[in-house]
Amino acid sequence: MNTKNLRPSELFVWLTIIGLSLIGATHRPNPAAQSFDFRISNLERQMDQMRARLDQIEQTIMFQRSEANRPTITAETGRLIALEKQQELITGRLALLEKTWQTTESTVEQLMKERLKAPPARDDKTKKEETDRGQAPPAKSKDRPPKGGG
Repeated sequence: MNTKNLRPSELFVWLTIIGLSLIGATHRPNPAAQSFDFRISNLERQMDQMRARLDQIEQTIMFQRSEANRPTITAETGRLIALEKQQELITGRLALLEKTWQTTESTVEQLMKERLKAPPARDDKTKKEETDRGQAPPAKSKDRPPKGGG
């Protein structure tokens, strides 16, 4: 291709095509931007699911209110009330279990800290080595009088 025979508009078109192809070949999308786009789309999907659940719960509540306004209580409403009471009991038990778990966990952590701070226990071999070196063994009891003197 001879550039002397090209008109300026043709030359502009060719340079534009070459420039765009070079930009497209060298331009790589940022992986962080892709991960943010993925996260945003994932969050939007989760929000849509939560909205659907919320709408379902609101419909259930509206239905329960309309059922509660009726003068007669049906067997299904009675079961619903029983289930609500059971749910409240389970929630209370769960809270109690969580509190018990936390206190148990803190107690275990405290005991572990105390165990790490305590000096290691002395065994009989250590006592024998001390007596061999001429050191007196630790006193066994302060309540007893010394042997032979008293």
